[in-house]
Order: sequence, then C-alpha cells, then structure tokens
Amino acid sequence: MNQQSSSLVRKDEEHLENKHHNKETQDESTDKDVELLMELKEKGILSNKEFEEKKSKLFKEKEVISFNHTIEERSRPLIDKLQELKRTNILSEDEFLIKKKEIIDKTKEEIENERKQAENQKNEIENRLKMISPEILQNLSQVKLYKLEKFLSIITQNQVIVLHENNVKLLELERWDAILSSEHSEKYKLLFKL
Repeated sequence: MNQQSSSLVRKDEEHLENKHHNKETQDESTDKDVELLMELKEKGILSNKEFEEKKSKLFKEKEVISFNHTIEERSRPLIDKLQELKRTNILSEDEFLIKKKEIIDKTKEEIENERKQAENQKNEIENRLKMISPEILQNLSQVKLYKLEKFLSIITQNQVIVLHENNVKLLELERWDAILSSEHSEKYKLLFKL
C-alpha cells in the first residue's frame, strides 16, 4: 500500500472520529443554534433569507454528522474483528487499513442505498396520498393518518384500503368484494386501490 492511500484512509478515520458526537448533545446544540438564529432574526440582525440559509446549513451539518456516526456504528463490529486479526499478526498494518477502508466504503454505500430507498418510498406514499380526497385526510387523526401511510407503503395488488366507521383498514380484495355485495357496503368508503 502506498503512502498516499494510507494517508487517505487515516484521514477518513480521523474524519469519522472527529464527527462522532453524542446524538443528544448534537440535537441540543442544533436546537440552541436555531434558537439563537431566531433571536437574531427577531432583533433584525438577520434577514429571513439569512436565517433560512443558516438554519439549512445547520441541519445539513447535523445530517452529515448523523450519517458519519451511522457509518461508524455499523462498520465498528467488522473493524473490531480486523483489529483483532492485526493484533494477532494475521493482518499487516497495510492490509488492515485497506480492509478497513473497504468496510467503511461498503457500509457507506449500503446506507446511501437505504436512504434512497426510504426517499423513494416516502415519495411513493406522498403520491398515493394525493389520490385520496383531501377532505377525508383532514378528518383523520394523526394516528389514523400514520396508519394510512403505513398501509400505503405495504399494500399489494390483492388489497384495498378502506374507511369504515372512521377507521382505516387494509382488506383483502376478496373480502372487499364480499362487503360491496352486502347490505353494509354503505358503511365503507374505498380510499385506495392499486
């Protein structure tokens, strides 16, 4: 392993270690920073635009710290095993650094993919919610809205989401067909079907 790649691995390690903060402390710090920005905005020291830019920057920094912390936490068990192999001279320092970087890179990629999938699912749920009458959505409690969103994320071709006596339900299509042909069908309202 050449000196340059070894240096890059060490910089990655230092970056992860420097960005590792206690999550609660980071949340409290961000909250205090936002409060300070609000105060400066209220006193006319910051414009609305400056306030929004600085607040956005704070939250982006918090996201980066959280991302790096997640990488470190997930990769830690494998890196610990590598350290044990290095300690017992099964791996050289160079091999250790190469493998450690590979683990960190793979973990980072996995987390990025998970985030993309979560973002795609969130967008899909938002698109599906737009297909439901806004009046119905407004009348749902937070708990029922959460339940609806959960159902929207798991619904299959063989299911429907209905409203029955102000309760959100996920039903099999066969059951829905039976309800439609019964005398109680007026108590149900179809919310979503794929």
